[in-house]
Amino acid sequence: MTKGRFLTFRQREVLRMLSLQYTNGEIANQIGYSLSTIRQETMRIYEILGVSNRREAVEKAYQLELL
Repeated sequence: MTKGRFLTFRQREVLRMLSLQYTNGEIANQIGYSLSTIRQETMRIYEILGVSNRREAVEKAYQLELL
């Protein structure tokens, strides 16, 4: 993770759902946020973890024992 940056509770929940292969729409419906918010959170997760896609985010999360 980028030095000094941590995932929020919401970002961890989104990341968990990404690992379960939920779509952004399914995540939005499940936790009650807009699709736009989920897209923004997903991009923040990628930035914090230093990755560029879902697969990399999930792999990195497992390596860092976030999942």
